[in-house]
Amino acid sequence: MRSHPRSSIERVLDFAYSPHSQVREIYLMDPTFNARKGLRELLRSMVRRRGRKDLALHTELRADSLTADDVRLLKDAGLASAEIGLQTTNPEALREAGRRQNPEKLARGATLLKEAGIEVTTGIILGLPKDTPKGFLATLRWLKQTGAYSVVHPFILSMLPGTDFRTRASKLGIKYDSRPPYYVRSTPTFPEDEFRTALLECERTFNMELDYMAPPSLVDQGSNLISSIDQTAYVSKWIVNPQHESAWPRALPEVISKATNPFTVWFRGVLAADAERFMLKILEEFSLANPHACLHVVMEFEQPPDPAFFQKALEVSADPSLFLNRSYRPLYTEGEVVSLNFAVVLPDPGNRRRRSAIARKFHSMATVIWDWSDLDEARLSLSEAPLLISPEMVELNGSVNGLLSILEAVHEGHTEEILFRDPLFQEVWDYRTRKLDPAVAWPEKIFKVDSGPASQ
Repeated sequence: MRSHPRSSIERVLDFAYSPHSQVREIYLMDPTFNARKGLRELLRSMVRRRGRKDLALHTELRADSLTADDVRLLKDAGLASAEIGLQTTNPEALREAGRRQNPEKLARGATLLKEAGIEVTTGIILGLPKDTPKGFLATLRWLKQTGAYSVVHPFILSMLPGTDFRTRASKLGIKYDSRPPYYVRSTPTFPEDEFRTALLECERTFNMELDYMAPPSLVDQGSNLISSIDQTAYVSKWIVNPQHESAWPRALPEVISKATNPFTVWFRGVLAADAERFMLKILEEFSLANPHACLHVVMEFEQPPDPAFFQKALEVSADPSLFLNRSYRPLYTEGEVVSLNFAVVLPDPGNRRRRSAIARKFHSMATVIWDWSDLDEARLSLSEAPLLISPEMVELNGSVNGLLSILEAVHEGHTEEILFRDPLFQEVWDYRTRKLDPAVAWPEKIFKVDSGPASQ
């Protein structure tokens, strides 16, 4: 273990806390931050700096060694969240890992942090040598009963090169993937077919989705909209009518070379057989050139594509061997992917039963996003997420706060699934619900080719 010298840390902090740095948060990358030498002196220096500028701090802590005085000082220094490693409550698994830990002390430390208003992310590990399905479920139950978490983060054990477990893998009887992320596949006490069951039980216990991905931004107007690819050094979203064959083939090579990761391609116009053929061509060429990109594919047509189209799109543009896709094993079976995400934008039918019927049609292939052009407040209270608000903010005649209050109340816990075409509307919502500051956000660059040659 080597620690950064105090002088280099002070230089970074001097920069971060300077009024012109635009830094808003600091992550102190230390798995046992509260065990470092000179901890209290470092924290007091951060307390003094907060007089000039208030930053949110995040780090990793040994919760079992925290005292009330430590937590007060961490809070005064600006700590907003901390990760703590429970990993397991199974005594045999802890001994095999050479780890001494008192779960009850960890629970007390987590409680101190939560009482101080500090968010606690508690990590647990699936696949530890000597752990069992029964032992893993016992860890879940203990964590749920003690409440030693704000957020639970389950990991599958990775057999990283150079680690003790990797060196002893054969002796321990561990089978694991030879490619990153080197996940354990099975141990003598934890069969491979039990891994998915254990993860699904974790989802049920803590009401979470381990494979959840928020929908992409659906802003399609404003100052970040560009009509020529030459106007920008990068592009994060491409709005294209695939039937305008005179426009998109010329733009495709440069879009490919300037695309961010993740990237959104948004198809819209009139759906016909040639449009589907052109969409497949665009997806295939983009994926061949940018194989590691996480690609959001949005389709906005009067009639959505036939379900068979999605399978064709996967066949030409999805690679199950990518790291991102392998990182979701064993939730996903061999060949399934998350690196290609489909969304279908459809007018909201205004009826829960019809919504359910439509969503079921696309359940295994695409997320349905309901487009609302009429913001009647009574009807909006019956809306379902994901939701796209089409009107611009200026059209609402001063009723913005009332509308946003309804959306907050109806969709509490799913605020990232409320989307807006109007960028100002989206910024107001993001700041209101998640305190995302547009002044420090990386701006979208939206290239739009959906109205033929005149739009270029």
